[in-house]
Amino acid sequence: MKFKLKKIWVLSKLKFVLLMKNFQAIIGSGMAIIVVITLKYLMEDSQAGAEINIPAFVLNFGLTFNSIMSAIMITSLPITEDKEKNTLRSLVSSTYSSTEYIISSILPAFIIIFLVNQLIIPLSGVNFTFTSWLLYTVLASIMALTSLAIGSAVGIISNKVQVTSMITVPIMLPLVIIPSLKMVSPVVKKVSHFLYSGIISDKVDRLVNNYSISFSLLDWTVVLGQLFLCFGIFYVVFRKKGIEITK
Repeated sequence: MKFKLKKIWVLSKLKFVLLMKNFQAIIGSGMAIIVVITLKYLMEDSQAGAEINIPAFVLNFGLTFNSIMSAIMITSLPITEDKEKNTLRSLVSSTYSSTEYIISSILPAFIIIFLVNQLIIPLSGVNFTFTSWLLYTVLASIMALTSLAIGSAVGIISNKVQVTSMITVPIMLPLVIIPSLKMVSPVVKKVSHFLYSGIISDKVDRLVNNYSISFSLLDWTVVLGQLFLCFGIFYVVFRKKGIEITK
């Protein structure tokens, strides 16, 4: 599990460039920006704005979309493609360990997700205080890291892009849709409280509405428990299967 920071930095820059050229992998983040702009415009022109806080709803939807759907896709698809097409071996020398490869795959993905999560703040019309922005950034990063761990594990397990899509869709949809529909039904709202995306979505909603936030024992158990669980699953899968990038 040894790795060198210089090699990780070099490979991370390469992976960042490749990610920006991989339409299938980054479409989620692009869609998050488009959805935020479109939702804000449509809701401001409709009667919905009289019933809900538009900036809060739009930001929350964009955050969940980007930090769940895009984060899972942006790690799982490139890893699977590299395994399927041997792209990495044709572009770099055979001196990288599988640990260095994984770190270099997650780092640029996290940066892209992080930047988009910051960009959708002004696009949604939200004005945070510094403290609220800092809390939002921490919560958004936790959501993104949990999803990146899921995506990385799926990428390691899958050998074909089609299989990756089949695995990720059933995982992504509940994590995105349930928090978004929590106002529709008390049952959906209750289920949302047992998902890391649902709890973080609730806290961000309170931040946008200038309410104080606090975490109950259940909140901490769900958010941190699922964060560590996802990274634990990723670690087990990585240790068991690994990624052979040198032959």
